[in-house]
This record gives sequence, structure tokens and C-alpha cells, in this order.
Amino acid sequence: MNMNGESKHPDGTRTSSIDDLLRELEKIQRRRRQVKELRLQLYSEKKQALQEQLNHATLMQEQALLDYRSALYLNQKNRNLWQLAGQWSSWTDCFQISHRGAYGTINGLRLGAEALALQSPSAEEMEVSEELATNNAPNTGKTPAPRLPFSFLLPDTNNNNNNNDNNVASNASSTARPTIKVPWVEINAALGHVALLLVTMQERLQSIDAEFVFRHVIKPQGSTSQIGIRRNSNQVSSWYPLYSDDNSFPFVIMGKRNFQLALQYLVECVVDAAHAIEKYDRTIVLPYPMEQQQHQWTVGGSSVQYNFNSGEQHHHNDAMEWTRTMKYLLTNLKQLMTFRAFHLYGDT
Repeated sequence: MNMNGESKHPDGTRTSSIDDLLRELEKIQRRRRQVKELRLQLYSEKKQALQEQLNHATLMQEQALLDYRSALYLNQKNRNLWQLAGQWSSWTDCFQISHRGAYGTINGLRLGAEALALQSPSAEEMEVSEELATNNAPNTGKTPAPRLPFSFLLPDTNNNNNNNDNNVASNASSTARPTIKVPWVEINAALGHVALLLVTMQERLQSIDAEFVFRHVIKPQGSTSQIGIRRNSNQVSSWYPLYSDDNSFPFVIMGKRNFQLALQYLVECVVDAAHAIEKYDRTIVLPYPMEQQQHQWTVGGSSVQYNFNSGEQHHHNDAMEWTRTMKYLLTNLKQLMTFRAFHLYGDT
């Protein structure tokens, strides 16, 4: 064996050493391929794991974005509902005061006795009306001014002569158009709703001022509501009916009188509510003043009293005037319902 580690055979060949080296080289190359494949496998697995983590993070981010957008949408929806709820009013839902032509209504019930029918006049009626207006008009050399629609509801601001002319035209209009009468069943039910509204107002005002009470006691009982009169001892001495009917028998005359008194006392309770609300909100002004003249209450200048015992023509006029008065009264009640404290819950 020489210094290089090669064994010399007698034949002088080095075949075994070369074969060994080739096998060793092939073994190393095979090992390198295995390591490379293993490295590629590990790289692929690591890449796949990182891709899965990235996909999961992307999905989580997208889900978070969707949740954020959903939260924004729900927040805006709730905000819109909150703003809408701020416009809701249980008062206007429970006590819907409106008008139907000449009648004031509460919850769809007409509070009034009689009014002219709202209908379009025919051509023949127009000719008759024009002829009557021409014949009754004074000869002043001037063309008479045209009458406004529903002018019988407007306040009279002319002189006495014009008042007489208007009365003639009104009577002609009454004969040309029929009147609509409201049954007492509906009137009594409407007064029952008014009584309930006033009692509810009193309870709400007592949450602001514990000592507030109406000067009279209202007992809401639907179509048979009553109002009681307090005396010096603050005890109810007598009850008066807030309902009536068409009976004209002698024994019901006292009942008609009591109904008239009940209407007067009812207006006094409305006046009490108006005075109490005025202390907290001076911006609420009644559109129709309520005044007491000779122990009789008027609303907008029209008497609250309903005349049962007048003649036929006067009865129609009184019934229509009372209808107008009740419409004014309901309009004042609707104005009082705008008081802010009525639309709040809990302590104010």
C-alpha cells in the first residue's frame, strides 16, 4: 500500500477503488436528492400552512368588515326608528281630533247637532241661487261681490244691512241644500271621549303639579258620562249628565236643563286645563277664546248652550251654531294636546 492509500495489486489495476468511489458518489447524490425532496416537501407544507393562515385571516377580516357594516346598518336603522318614535304620540293615536266638513270630530265621532250638507249644487240650484241673489240685492249700481264657499262658517264683519242680506242668502242656501242631523247616540259618545281626554289631561298635569285638579269632577262613562260639582267642602254635591236625547216629554225638561249645565261645567274644566298649561308653556294659545258672559260660556263668540225649545227655523240656526261651537271647542282641545309634557313618559 502506498502513501495515497491505494492498494496495488499484482496486475497493476485500480478498478476496485474507482468502483467504491462511484458507489459512494451515487450514494451521496441519492442522499442529496432525498434531502432536496424533503426540503421541498417541508417548504410546500409550510407554504400551505401559511396560505391557510392567510386565508383564515382574510376570512376573519372580511367577516369583521361585514359585522361592522351590519352594526352600522342596525345602528342607523335604530336611530331612524328612534327619531320616528320621537314623532309618535299616544295622545294623537288615542284622541284623534279632526273635522268632517262643518262638524268637529273626535275619534271619528261627530260632536255637533246639525249642519248643511256638503254637496255640489246642481245647475238648476245655481240658477235659483243667482236669481234669489239678484232679486234680493240692493240696487246700488255696483255688481254684487261673489259669495265665498262655506261663507256661513266665516265670522260676520259687515254692517247690519249686510247682515240682513247674508241672513236672506243663508236662508235661501238652507232651503236649497238639506241639513244633516247627528243622532244623539253619536253626540253622547263624542262627549264621552271628550270627558276621557280631560281626565287624562288632569292625570298628566298632576305629574307636574300634584295639587292640580279641575274645579269639577269628570266621570268618563262612554255615552253616559257625568260631571260632578264640588262645593266648599270639596265634596261632590250633585252629578250632571253629559248626554241627552230627542225626547220632549215634560218630565225630561229637568234633564235637558242638567245637560246644559253639564256643558257649562265641561267648558270650565277646559279653561282650567288651559290656565294650567299656560303656566309652563306660554306659546300655546287657544285659537278660539273662551269667555263667560252673563253666566254663559262662549267659545269663539258662540254660546255653548243648546236650545231645545226654539221654533223649527230657530232650532236649525241654533243647532248649526252649537255645531260650530263644538268644533271650536275641539279645536281648542287639540291645541292643548300639543303641550310637550303630555308626550313624555316618566318624570318630567
